[in-house]
Amino acid sequence: MNEPHITDRFRELRKRAGYTSLDRLAKEMGYKGASSIQRYEDPNLFKGPFIKIALAEKLAAALVGKGKPAVTEAEVMELAGISRPLPQSNVGEIAELPDFVDSTATLPKDIPVLGIIVGGDEGDFSMNGTIVDYIRRPPTLKDVKDVFALYVSGESMSPWRRSGSSVLINPNRPARIGDYVMVELYPDVDDESPGRCLIKLLLKSTYTVVVLGQHNPPRDDIEIPKEQVRSIYPVIDYDDLLGI
Repeated sequence: MNEPHITDRFRELRKRAGYTSLDRLAKEMGYKGASSIQRYEDPNLFKGPFIKIALAEKLAAALVGKGKPAVTEAEVMELAGISRPLPQSNVGEIAELPDFVDSTATLPKDIPVLGIIVGGDEGDFSMNGTIVDYIRRPPTLKDVKDVFALYVSGESMSPWRRSGSSVLINPNRPARIGDYVMVELYPDVDDESPGRCLIKLLLKSTYTVVVLGQHNPPRDDIEIPKEQVRSIYPVIDYDDLLGI
């Protein structure tokens, strides 16, 4: 029998702990609402092998000790890939890593990080066309072309991504409702200069308008006329791809 997907295990623990809705659990974990964690119960939105340790710790604080049988810390931390402690090494020796720990040191460091010019209070920015760094390519993107990375600036999407953390942009995959996305706008003047970009949560997209959400600070949904939108690309969580 196949092991249940990480999203099924997340949902089972939530329900066993007595949280009948994602919204209630999200608020217990310190988030604004269900949209902050809903992807972790949808296998179409979250495909990573593990959730992040920081998220698992918040989840454990909300779930451990609740339900029948009571949810244990070990059950929650298994969602982050922590199933047993790492072996202790002797002085002068390096412990052999368990099978579930994948080394990233051999991955090619060839995904460009593009420089940005920070904009206004909405966390907007523009890409300046320069490459400021390179990061390692996850195995799942081995043959994917045109992928690039950005360093997040500002706290508008915290706690999902904090300022200084990296995200990947995949121009080859269409964005879906519920995805975190990079929205690139047309420039204000009719030339080849880059337009403003925003990294937000895609809530709605019609023929006439794109509706975006952000986490921090909480605010009304951002509505942008479709005629102003040059492109919408899905944002890939770099840590999730590496299983961090």
